Amino acid sequence: MCGAFALFCFFTKAQTADTLNIEFVRKIPGNFSRFYVDNMGNFYLLLNDNVQIKKLSPRGDSLQIYDNVNQYGNVALVDVSNALKLLVYYRDFSTVLMLDRFLNVVSTIDLRQSGIMQSRAVASSYDGQIWIFDEQTSQIKKLDAQGNVTFTSTDLRTVFADAPDPNTIIDNDGLLYLYDKTQGWFEFDYYGAFKQRLNYTDWQNVSAVNNVLYGRVGDTLWAYEPRKIVAHTFTTSINIDLQHAKQLLINNGRLYILTAEGISVYAIKQ
Repeated sequence: MCGAFALFCFFTKAQTADTLNIEFVRKIPGNFSRFYVDNMGNFYLLLNDNVQIKKLSPRGDSLQIYDNVNQYGNVALVDVSNALKLLVYYRDFSTVLMLDRFLNVVSTIDLRQSGIMQSRAVASSYDGQIWIFDEQTSQIKKLDAQGNVTFTSTDLRTVFADAPDPNTIIDNDGLLYLYDKTQGWFEFDYYGAFKQRLNYTDWQNVSAVNNVLYGRVGDTLWAYEPRKIVAHTFTTSINIDLQHAKQLLINNGRLYILTAEGISVYAIKQ
């Protein structure tokens, strides 16, 4: 049986296998550089001037604002997979901020003091800690809120002839996914044991929901279910210019698309 948000569940017999049936819900107008959506449907909007993160309710009502965004330079990523403990990562300063649900800073972690000098991939862990891929040592590491290293994997250069160089790390339903745009997906368990590699490269806007992997290549959407070895490419039932979308996200049974005018929200219909 499909997971709650697995796209394979949303293909109907009345449609071809490569058509995703969607319905427009609402638009959130604005000039945003990036956006994120947590599992409760709240929006986190990074403004183009990089000075604010705005939190909105699923209906678009303003909830909180974090004003001091650029204190460590440009934001590399925001992780909202844990709505109670958000991460804001500044790659240039190797600094991670932990924010609570009201966007108050509760912890500031200097990765250099943890012995990590370079990393592109940072993510929340299932237990409230932080996953990091240390590029210098090719190791998956976990840090607590004080920056103490609580887990270190084996050096992946000893496992792979060409070790992954991921730009994304995702903790989802008991598995850890590293995505390297040139090599594809690398799947691990929480103890750093390698499980499988999935050779889907050049994906943009990658995500994982219920252990289904999503991404976009040009104007084509991808969904892959590793446990069933099933992949789909599809287009949408409403004509959308995906090729020129600034960002795309699938979560909560919704398709979110960012353009220069704002964020369009579509319900994925069964």
